[in-house]
Amino acid sequence: MEPVGVAFAALGTADLCLRYGNELVERYRVFKHAETILHDLFLRVENCWLKMKIQIEFLRSIWNTIDEQLRVHQNEILHRLEGKLCDAISTIIRAVETEKQSGTFPSQRVKIKRLSFAAFLNDRLRKTIQELQDWHSAFDPSWWIIIRISNPQVDQQLIQQPQSSGVTQPLSQLKRLRHAVSSEAEATDFRQSVFINSTVLCGERKPLPYSSLLSAQGSETKSGKLVDQMRPGKLGAPLTSIKDVRDLARVLSRVEPFTFALLSCDGVIKIYDPSGALVGFDFVFTIPDHLQNPRSLREILLTPPQAAPLNERFTLASLLSRSVFFIHASHFVHKSIRPDNVIVLQDASCQLGTPFLVGFNRFRMDTAITHRFGDDNWERNIYRHPQRQGIAPDEDFSMQHDIYSLGVVLLEIGLNTSFTWPKWRDDGCVEWIPNTDIGLMGIVELDSPSRAGSLKRKFVKMAREKLPSLMGHKYTQVVVSCLTCLDKDNDGFGDEREFEDEDGLLVGVRFIEKVLTQLHDISL
Repeated sequence: MEPVGVAFAALGTADLCLRYGNELVERYRVFKHAETILHDLFLRVENCWLKMKIQIEFLRSIWNTIDEQLRVHQNEILHRLEGKLCDAISTIIRAVETEKQSGTFPSQRVKIKRLSFAAFLNDRLRKTIQELQDWHSAFDPSWWIIIRISNPQVDQQLIQQPQSSGVTQPLSQLKRLRHAVSSEAEATDFRQSVFINSTVLCGERKPLPYSSLLSAQGSETKSGKLVDQMRPGKLGAPLTSIKDVRDLARVLSRVEPFTFALLSCDGVIKIYDPSGALVGFDFVFTIPDHLQNPRSLREILLTPPQAAPLNERFTLASLLSRSVFFIHASHFVHKSIRPDNVIVLQDASCQLGTPFLVGFNRFRMDTAITHRFGDDNWERNIYRHPQRQGIAPDEDFSMQHDIYSLGVVLLEIGLNTSFTWPKWRDDGCVEWIPNTDIGLMGIVELDSPSRAGSLKRKFVKMAREKLPSLMGHKYTQVVVSCLTCLDKDNDGFGDEREFEDEDGLLVGVRFIEKVLTQLHDISL
């Protein structure tokens, strides 16, 4: 379809969604004064729809600022919503007509019919709520990618939107996040500095096994904290600039943990050496309420719970992928995606828990000059694309390099194992060795140029041969798409030069379609 055709089709689909959503709520409104449980469920349906309605109306107002490929994607996802709303309306119409006919039956039969109808409404309302929430979860990434659109019309439209009620929360959060990543946002635009004193923490800082993070406690609230230490990892490597640290902290201070799978940042502590020179930064994160027992994904993969439900592993993979997407949507690249830098927090409802991406030691703005500082540590290089391995990487870092690293981690999650094993030395330090069960030893022992390509080929082969029977074909395709994201024959990402649009939206759209949507659609 031609670009103009796509634009008009999507606007038409948006209008139909608004029409059908309003109609569905009106049809349910007839039962607003029914028994309490139905009334409460109706209010939940209405609240879900109002949030979605506000977001769809905002999309219409900025439609001319949206890239063509994002328009195509938005049209497809809005079309999904249109279908769900039409089905819900048709079902309620048929049920109401059937219920009306009960008036022709004897009174006892009428009573039975009405009780049956109330039970049907209860089920239908619950199903509608679940379907709206599922759709909204799939829609979320294409909403937050708006952060990357540089056109000032987006900000002008946000200013004009109401910001007072709970249903407008997505608009308010989008506005805050766009402001946080704006190149025009100066320190004076924020009420307080992101840099904080070390006295915000109290007690002993305890290292988390197989992670660079420390667990700590807040000095005022006594709430659980995690400390992410940022230090130059290589002699001669530059310390990340104060401005970049500030910008990342601003964004992370505004995230909703359960939406983005990123922890909320309380602030950053500057670290000085005895001479007074600035040598690093400590990011302080709050552990969300009702979550506890922080463990690195590395620790979990080394001692995997055999009885963990398969759906929890899918959820773990989906949330981790979402956190990578949001980092990219906020104009950053992570550069160190591996199980050591994923913290999993547990609650009472699941065995594995909720993952959060951490370990920002090597992050940078995606438009900043990249320093080609690397290392020859095999246990880190196995998570790096061949272009980025070794002491002097061949290519500047891009979002696709993060996507490759994610693919390696998703492969580990799918195989339920760690590619590296710890070997404890007599001095108490840990030395990492390759997982001999999957045949990495011979590849790791190769010299750097040979090792880089061999590792990638090994991972792709493992994914294609072992994952289908363990995680299914759809999960397998997601992993392979990530691992081959820079291959010219990859039909999802393809040639890197095709994704050099001004706002960096095309890589994000492909990531939504080939990774996030596919993981979201996996059902058991």
